[in-house]
Amino acid sequence: MSNTHITFYSGTNTIGGTIFSITYGKDRFIADFGHSPKSPLFDERIHTRGNISDEIAVGIIPDIPEFYTDSDWNTVVGVSHMHLDHMGLLQYIPDNIEIITSEASKRLYEQLVKIGDGQPSFEVERLTAVEEKKSFMVGEIEVTFIPVNHDIIGACAIRIQTPDAQVMYSGDIRLNDDDLLTKAWIQEANDVDYLIVETTSLSFDEGDIVASLPHKFGDNNRYILNIYQRNIKRIIDYVKLTQQLQYPFVVDDRIATLIDAFYYGNTSHCYVYESIKPVGYSGNIHPIHLEDAVLLDKVVIQHDFSNWLLLESFNLEGFDYLHSNGMPLGDFDPGFFVMMSWIEKLRLNYVDFQKSGHATIAQLEEVVNTIQPKVLIPQHGFYPERLQYPNRILPEIGKEYLL
Repeated sequence: MSNTHITFYSGTNTIGGTIFSITYGKDRFIADFGHSPKSPLFDERIHTRGNISDEIAVGIIPDIPEFYTDSDWNTVVGVSHMHLDHMGLLQYIPDNIEIITSEASKRLYEQLVKIGDGQPSFEVERLTAVEEKKSFMVGEIEVTFIPVNHDIIGACAIRIQTPDAQVMYSGDIRLNDDDLLTKAWIQEANDVDYLIVETTSLSFDEGDIVASLPHKFGDNNRYILNIYQRNIKRIIDYVKLTQQLQYPFVVDDRIATLIDAFYYGNTSHCYVYESIKPVGYSGNIHPIHLEDAVLLDKVVIQHDFSNWLLLESFNLEGFDYLHSNGMPLGDFDPGFFVMMSWIEKLRLNYVDFQKSGHATIAQLEEVVNTIQPKVLIPQHGFYPERLQYPNRILPEIGKEYLL
């Protein structure tokens, strides 16, 4: 009889907030510790007393038995990648519990701390970097991080093997033509008993997706660019593209710090300005004042949602506002309407320039049909039940399943 159990504590019927445990005896591996969408029990006007019990009661953190207090469980938490919906609650993990992640993810988090984008009171030293494709033992549970493609560096799927079950957790995956890591992972996953897979793309009805006129970067000479600071690959793509098309690339001090840390090519066309809350940039990118940058006939100015007041006094007519997966992502976030109000106020031309970091519906189906797990466990989406499979578990929060 199997001695392996799985329990989901968050993230089953929503995008983000994935937290689940796999146990064997008294060994326990918890995958991801992400921030969920807003709890129906919490509003910023509700005062908590700053203790774990209150945070659980209002739904900020999940109620995991014998986790927040001393116990005889041998527990390790693994983080698949550094997006907030997979690691945004790390600060609540007790100090005695080890947290593992890929080497690239730890390096990214180190830079995020430098620019003020780390988790409150959670330093990089709390993370243990593990080598990809090398086993890490949690008692009798064998854990292996396998690199995949997503829109953040260091993203991994996680193989979790106990003496009587083999589980593969996809994390978040992308499957474009050049996404070789994900394709290699699919081949490595073809012998698993259980496949836990994200279903982000199934969260939206295809009929609800409004087609917009395609915009080719370079059609305009003047851009305000909203990108996500954790998407290092896309930042680097814009460094290269602006150089190729001969645009000065003007970035804030946080993005400049990340360019210095992760890009080793030519940045002579890049310029840096101070955010409203400066991070103390001391790199080699040339400084510029925004009032000078907006007067250039040809320019790309990266701009973060937090810095709207820096643009408030400028005449920005003629600028396109490229929304390239920066925050806020969409109208499900109240901040989206704030962003659109600023765009209207500043007379910017909004251009939806977003590119998904997730596998499409057809690609998800291909992934499942290629791997052919004995049992499918879809999650991380509004409608995981849309991913059909003969043998599957649609997990309920807090319910323990024997594998």
